[in-house]
Amino acid sequence: MELRQLRYFVTLAEELHFGRAAAREHIVQSALSQQVQRLERELGVRLLERSTHHVALTAAGAAFLAEARQILAHVDRATAIARSANDVSPALRVGIIDSSYDSMPQILHEVQARYPGLVIHQVEASVPGQVVVDTGSAFYDFEAKYLASGTYMTIPAPLSAAATSRVRSLACAAFDAISCEGLARVDFFYTPDGEILVNEINTMPGMTPASAFPLMWAATGLPLPQLIDRIIQTALRKRPGPR
Repeated sequence: MELRQLRYFVTLAEELHFGRAAAREHIVQSALSQQVQRLERELGVRLLERSTHHVALTAAGAAFLAEARQILAHVDRATAIARSANDVSPALRVGIIDSSYDSMPQILHEVQARYPGLVIHQVEASVPGQVVVDTGSAFYDFEAKYLASGTYMTIPAPLSAAATSRVRSLACAAFDAISCEGLARVDFFYTPDGEILVNEINTMPGMTPASAFPLMWAATGLPLPQLIDRIIQTALRKRPGPR
């Protein structure tokens, strides 16, 4: 039994919907379902009754839910105590996903000057772009990306304000989750049902004037020269050692 299985089960028990639970945990729905099934096999009981349109807790699931919540609470408390005992420096994590990206660095600089012991993790996200694949390509493969004349990017992506904000927030979360540093391009799938799924994190995106990364930042209000300066300044402010 793994802690992540307990967390997935608790989230699913709260949502009673695989799609919403998977979105909360930032994983695909099939992976969530597989982990819950493995948990049920290990326990030897059925925790959930599920059909195409219905998810409900069984009696065993309801009883297990209370215990699972207590276990996770104990783990969170133990983690906090261990970190406190290790005298970990206080940390502030800031995700910037709107026009405040221009003024926020100066604000954080002033905060850092006032609280020199504070560790600040700043993550900024540009507006997203959409890859429009050549109509003659069945899949976005090497040929479609680099050779097909009909493949292009629409920047900003034609998404609702809410979906755009969600994509930018998830990009910051994904960047922070694997302790990325400097720059990265986070790619997503946006399904016909409106689901937003993290595809991959490109930790060294292209930086030519025609590359997606600088084009998206230019559309956000940070043209290539200022973008390069921002990357350099971020590197100069980095403290020694890993995040």
